[in-house]
Parts: sequence; structure tokens; C-alpha cells
Amino acid sequence: MMKKMKKKMKRKKKKKKKSGLTYSDRLYRARTLFLFQELTAELTANLTGLMAVLNIEDNTLEQFLFINSTGGKIVNGLAVYDMSQGIIPDVHTLCLGLAASIASLILSGGALTKRIAFPNAWRLIHQPKAKIEGNPLNKLADAELDIDEVLQLRKTVLEYYARISPSPVWVIAEDMERDTFMTPTEAQAYGLIDDIGTDISI
Repeated sequence: MMKKMKKKMKRKKKKKKKSGLTYSDRLYRARTLFLFQELTAELTANLTGLMAVLNIEDNTLEQFLFINSTGGKIVNGLAVYDMSQGIIPDVHTLCLGLAASIASLILSGGALTKRIAFPNAWRLIHQPKAKIEGNPLNKLADAELDIDEVLQLRKTVLEYYARISPSPVWVIAEDMERDTFMTPTEAQAYGLIDDIGTDISI
């Protein structure tokens, strides 16, 4: 009788441990990450940190990055893009809703054949924007430096898109001059995604 009681107690403890998993734990175990807001410095640190940790724990298991974001600072986006390129396992990128600005590049930076947009998702590409603040007379030199940096960042983003897309560089450059929205079908033809998703299986 005592042996049976002990076995039952062990089973109950195991069930409690299983049910005790939090939402975050389940996502972590599934190697699933989310970019569902503007890409801030804090979110960038969290995403890149998680990618690195998952890569260290087991670099044979693929990672999944779901995206619904208006973008954010280019330097933050490039950090996430570089991390997705630098880790060993493939990173699946999946767009639900919107991938705009630098979030669009992150979506395109997923592993080839594993960049997905769902039927109602939208892509937006455009050139980097600079926000000049302060007294123009005192900040003219700083403003010129800011513009130089933005132009350099624009060139970097353009080069990355050119590597990904079969479209000529001049076409991409022209499309980045304005807000260019794309449906999943248009983004696929542009070479920025590989497929239009119908279900989620991880």
C-alpha cells in the first residue's frame, strides 16, 4: 500500500511540475521569439540575448521569430538582423500583421525558404529618416553629421536588400524613396519572403 501511495504522490508531483510551466517557459522551450512592438534598445537587448542563449544551449534547433512591428531605430534593427545571421541554427521569420521599416529587413533576413508572411500581412519599405532637434544655429554641424550617418545607414540597408532581392538596385533605391507597401504576393515576387503562410506548425 505504501509503495502505491508513493507512486501516486510522484505522479502528482510530475503533473504539478508540467502544469506549472509559464507562458514564457513554453515559448522558450519552443524557441519562439516575438517582435510585436517598436524595436527599442531594451527589446533589442532581450531579443539578441535570447537568440544567443538559445544558440549556446543547442545550436542544432531552429528558432522562430514572429513579427508584427512598425520598426524602430535602424541600429537596433541591424543588431537583430546581424544576430539572426550570425547564430548557427536557421531563424524562421514569420510576419503577422505588419513588418514596416527596419522590421521589414529583419523579416527578409530569415533563413532562405523560411521567410513567411501570412495572407493578411503587409510589408513596408522606405528610406531611413532623420529627426533634427535643437537650435539650428548651434546644432548645424551636429545635424550634418546626423545626415551623413543616416545616408550611410540607408546605403547599408539598401545593400542588404540588394543581396536578398532579385530586383535591380536602382529599383529598390527608388522604392525606398517613398513608403512602398506590399502585399504578401508582391513581397514574394520582390524576393523579400519565400512563401505565404497558411498554418503555424513549430
